[in-house]
Amino acid sequence: MNAPNDRAKPDTIAFASKGETRADQDWETDVLVIGSGAAGLSAALYAAKAGLRVIVCEKSPRLDGTTALSNGMIWVPCSAQARAAKIDDTIANARTYPQHELGVHYRAQFIDAYLEDGPAALTALENGTSVKFTLATTPDYHSSQLGGADKGRALSPAPYDGRLLGKDFDLIGDPIRLVIGGMMISSSEVRSFLNPLPSVASLKHVLTRLSRYARDRLSFRRGTELSGGNALIARLLVSLREYGVEIWPSSPAVELTKEGGRVTGAIIKRINVGIRVRASRGVVLATGGFARNAQLRTHLGGAHQHDVTLAHADVNGDGIGLATMLGAAIDKDVASAGFWTPVSILKRGSGSQVVPYAWLDRGRPGVSAVGPNVRRFVNESNSYHDICLAMFENGYPADKRFYFICDHQFVRLRGMGHLLPWPWTLSIGKYLRLGYVKAGETISELAEQLGLDPLCFKRRSRNTTGTLPKDGIPSLSVGNRVLIARSAIRPSEKIQILDQSKTDRLLRCRSLRQRLARRPDWRRIVTETSWMNKATQSRVFMLAAMT
Repeated sequence: MNAPNDRAKPDTIAFASKGETRADQDWETDVLVIGSGAAGLSAALYAAKAGLRVIVCEKSPRLDGTTALSNGMIWVPCSAQARAAKIDDTIANARTYPQHELGVHYRAQFIDAYLEDGPAALTALENGTSVKFTLATTPDYHSSQLGGADKGRALSPAPYDGRLLGKDFDLIGDPIRLVIGGMMISSSEVRSFLNPLPSVASLKHVLTRLSRYARDRLSFRRGTELSGGNALIARLLVSLREYGVEIWPSSPAVELTKEGGRVTGAIIKRINVGIRVRASRGVVLATGGFARNAQLRTHLGGAHQHDVTLAHADVNGDGIGLATMLGAAIDKDVASAGFWTPVSILKRGSGSQVVPYAWLDRGRPGVSAVGPNVRRFVNESNSYHDICLAMFENGYPADKRFYFICDHQFVRLRGMGHLLPWPWTLSIGKYLRLGYVKAGETISELAEQLGLDPLCFKRRSRNTTGTLPKDGIPSLSVGNRVLIARSAIRPSEKIQILDQSKTDRLLRCRSLRQRLARRPDWRRIVTETSWMNKATQSRVFMLAAMT
């Protein structure tokens, strides 16, 4: 796919001769929403609640976007949920946090609008609908930063019973990872599933879930107990149905229409027919990022070049292309073009599976993150954003030899990547044969398999007894690093597409836990991994070693 400014005009003329649409191809509405992730569906619901006619078009067969693949969490300080929980926080304090996180990329008007309107917007979205959020226990990524908080700002979608969707259940996209062929497990359930035997309550919970899943499969293609982003999409869908919103899956927008200097609608390809939709009140372009578009990743990725992503398969920059064809500007004034998380790649036959690392493995004592210079390049328990940005700072993509290193006992106890703790993973033999992990009886043997200097590797590993050497922990400057930014169409204080030729620049705008790493056992395991951009969403490929 070509970069937006280089793209030929979409082939909309083929849908109606000479660009003219027949009367039966015209459709009138108040608001047209293009895209069905959390942003698009929320915008549609707000409009519908205001009494407007709304159409949502989605090019994929299912409603989801990257939202359905994610946990669906949002960051809204001073929400009604936080006030009910008596969280001690203020908008002024919350404003201080992004000021120090974003540094030169801080934009006061946008941040102020978000913080001041966020709580009311969330309440408005929930009132009179099926959308519900609950307060999460997740802290700010840098909770020790000035203005940071250890609780009260993150919220999670409330779980949802997918059976209530009826036939619409098939409109909900699948999450990133399902177990036993189709069952979702929420973050709060992970511990029970990984180790159900010691606790009667955990064992009972797991058996109840498995029983429900077995019944679900008699009538549905997968389990119906939805959580995270899946639950959010389901709740939004139910609410939109209640407000009579038109929802068109498998209906990509191929052209935005413009009259009198303003966008008036779009041409939608529906069942291989071009339909001209005229939107009297506005068009919402909520098509996600550009992670699946290699040329856009190169063009917009800056210093963070990468080649794999956790984003939805259809996130290829279509919306950016549609907007820039009308003169819209792309906002490049960000520190990083995406959200990042470490992942591993499990190759099976001709296919491969992307497996994110989580807090249950790489952040536990007993794991060391080692880079090409055989030095520990980051605190493994840091935010996944920090880990990936540290990788960029330490040589990627020029050198892709980055590893998580741990011993065999660690994998048995905690798991690592796709390897679940015992008894879910009885043997690592299959993963060794697939090349997902590497093992060595000695440090020198492991180093040779990884392409690292055996002597240097051995010397560094000995230094992990007690305090790590100072040169093994690079200095991480996070004060001016954008952890929540992405390249997108540049916004203005009014909702409009900006013509680049007429627009100047609008705005110029943990505690580091000192962990003592254990002296590694001689038995080592290394897994091939990569670092993934979650928001544009792209990933950086590398090797991860597991102890």
